Amino acid sequence: MSVQNLNKYLTEGAIQGFTMIAAPLQAFSYVVRGSSAIGDVVRVPFAENTSASVDFAYATGYNTDGNLISGKAITLNGLKYQRIGLTDSDLSLLNPEALIRIGRAAGARLAVDVVSASLASVVTLANFAGSGSYGEASLSSSVGLASVDKAATDYSWPVGDRSLILKSSGANYLLQNTSVINATNFGSANPIQNGLVGQVVGFKVYTVSFPLLNSIAVQPNAVLFANGYHAPQDSGQAYTAVDQVVDEKSNLTIGFRQYYSAELATNVRVFDCLYGSAKGADNAVWNLK
Repeated sequence: MSVQNLNKYLTEGAIQGFTMIAAPLQAFSYVVRGSSAIGDVVRVPFAENTSASVDFAYATGYNTDGNLISGKAITLNGLKYQRIGLTDSDLSLLNPEALIRIGRAAGARLAVDVVSASLASVVTLANFAGSGSYGEASLSSSVGLASVDKAATDYSWPVGDRSLILKSSGANYLLQNTSVINATNFGSANPIQNGLVGQVVGFKVYTVSFPLLNSIAVQPNAVLFANGYHAPQDSGQAYTAVDQVVDEKSNLTIGFRQYYSAELATNVRVFDCLYGSAKGADNAVWNLK
């Protein structure tokens, strides 16, 4: 196996694994920045509210105040990485599929730690106290689902931009809901064939494997997330390859640095993610305790 193929297959797997696990970030407002350093500040804009439409009058034109677009300065203060070291002997034995799997595992774990740290620091009861009498166990019934839908409507969450981020326990309750797993009612065989619920009562569903305070219902302005490429600040001569990897769909970005340890006869690739997060609008999270 050549070093060129090492770069190709490990990187391909890493971005696959990262974006698969980091998918819940797409439920929120986020900005991806290019070359950045730890401590850089990124402004993440978000629509704090949507006001009523204004009647036009020639006397005032379009000058009447309307929707408020806010923004918060978020510091890129988190940098987590995964290191993969493959000896010359390893490279002579591994096939492309194995390298993709190795990269995918590293990228997935990197995403787990980035996303869980981001949500843990923001989605707290101090920031979002909203919850109702129906907890995640109620997701097994249509009454529970209806209560979550009502809460979102009462808070004027935008239709089409609502999400459920569920712990494994919450996802388990959802799959016990007969109206969800019945393919005829749901319109998809995914729940019963693959154990996946893509959308229910207007909410896109994400199931996470990392620790989460509660299963939650959210809208995009709940969490503001910033991501950047941790570019080397030196000439990069110590590395045989340095670049960023960008997911075409979400634009989420991770970086990689490749170097060779002659003493250990080992090819080393480091994947990293530079990020920061902050609270957005009030009443943008509904806890399913």
